[in-house]
Amino acid sequence: RLLTAADEPAFARYCRNFAKWQQLRAGLDKAGYTYDATTTHGGKLRRADPAFLIADRLERQLLAIEDRFGMNPSERQRIFAARAA
Repeated sequence: RLLTAADEPAFARYCRNFAKWQQLRAGLDKAGYTYDATTTHGGKLRRADPAFLIADRLERQLLAIEDRFGMNPSERQRIFAARAA
């Protein structure tokens, strides 16, 4: 009973980003989080997979939205306390 029609776009965005995050994480779990690259001088570098960087950004966004919707214990308690007052 916390969500209203005004929350629909934000919650839809959360759901879409959560689905993308899950897909990225599944791919990373299979393929790994890094890849080897060759520099212009012929050297070797290990780089973070771009999918990892995208998944990390999505995770940060998800955490922020979870706070707004009371989807973690401390925020849920804060919401319940505000409703009781």
